[in-house]
Amino acid sequence: MSLGPIQWFGPAAFGSICEPAQHRPTPVGQACHWCGEIFALGDTGMLAMHLEYEGCRRVPWHRECFLRTISGSVAHVQKRCACYGGTARENDTQGMILTRREEAALAVKLWNVPEQRAGS
Repeated sequence: MSLGPIQWFGPAAFGSICEPAQHRPTPVGQACHWCGEIFALGDTGMLAMHLEYEGCRRVPWHRECFLRTISGSVAHVQKRCACYGGTARENDTQGMILTRREEAALAVKLWNVPEQRAGS
């Protein structure tokens, strides 16, 4: 089974992986695979393959939620988690109360600005 090229949605491409021929309509009314928030018109993201017991299917992700699975949590990006010898838990945002999507956006923002990372 070929996974095919990345399918993406939103008002504008957000990276070199976004081929114009793979642009799809925003899945308005569906939930993001990571955060569970419902997509609205104008949201940006991708349709990524997800392996389940029944087989593979494309599921929608907000851009920041998908990238969060690569960058790691806020605590990981800041090198405060056990991966770096720290004690911070996965969802430790230092007292900030954030939705899962907001936490993903913050993690990606910190990941993209190396000087904001602790220990860099």
